[in-house]
Amino acid sequence: MDIDIKLDSELDNIFEVRNLHYSFLGRYPALCDVSFDVKRGERVVVLGANGSGKSSLMNLLDGLVFPQKGEIRFMGREISEQNLKDENFNRFFRNKVGFVFQNSDVQLFSSTVWDEIAFGPLHLELPHDEVKARVEDISGLLGIKKLWERAPYQLSGGEKKKVAIASTVVVNPDVLLLDEPTNGLDPRSQAELVDFLQELYQAGKTIIISTHDLNIAKMISDRAIVLNESHTVEAEGATRDILENTELLLKANLIHEHIHCHDGEIHRHPHGHVGEHDHEHGRGHAHKHSHKH
Repeated sequence: MDIDIKLDSELDNIFEVRNLHYSFLGRYPALCDVSFDVKRGERVVVLGANGSGKSSLMNLLDGLVFPQKGEIRFMGREISEQNLKDENFNRFFRNKVGFVFQNSDVQLFSSTVWDEIAFGPLHLELPHDEVKARVEDISGLLGIKKLWERAPYQLSGGEKKKVAIASTVVVNPDVLLLDEPTNGLDPRSQAELVDFLQELYQAGKTIIISTHDLNIAKMISDRAIVLNESHTVEAEGATRDILENTELLLKANLIHEHIHCHDGEIHRHPHGHVGEHDHEHGRGHAHKHSHKH
């Protein structure tokens, strides 16, 4: 087993997703015939409107649920219920991949923030001095040292999100999955998270993020995968190109169009999350005009 893992870890593709089908209770489609690859060291964003299947895809990538059809391979090995029953592969996979849930409440369970962040390193049986150093380092980077003695349930939504990120990153996974990581964060915390993710990327981490926030997407990714409301891949490509394609964003319901008539002229204004913090500088949305005949 150890020899195979060493060979597989040299593959360029971290994830290979092929013809993935997943539905709730086998009846309610969440993903239909989804295929894509994620290469080592990439920053990939999964874009889609609410209900498009983003969270389901993240759960599948983390091996929390399994597809009815198709497959996902991690470093050449299929992520299946049977394979994850293998203790060696399960340990290998869980040490390599970290997942930050959309809802932080389902991820936090310790009595204090310190215990929450230290849980992973302690579970890895790291020396106490190293556990302490890791908790201090990651807490300093995320500005949460002041929260150490507090219970996670007492924290605000944004504070919980930071603690969840800290408890995931502290074990130093090679791959980081983040499901809607900016939900509940104020603008300053969002900016801090963007800077933090940039540091992780420069350190060689592979980062996959799901979001519908287009303003954040352009700052934290180089490649985008767009899920539509039919739960299939609508488009895949460079994030910059995706975000400049207004028709694509409208089709995927990532932006909407406000239409009004003024002085006999129809004005169409696509609105969305692209540059929503830049409205005062005139970069908040695109404009299209057509004349009424």
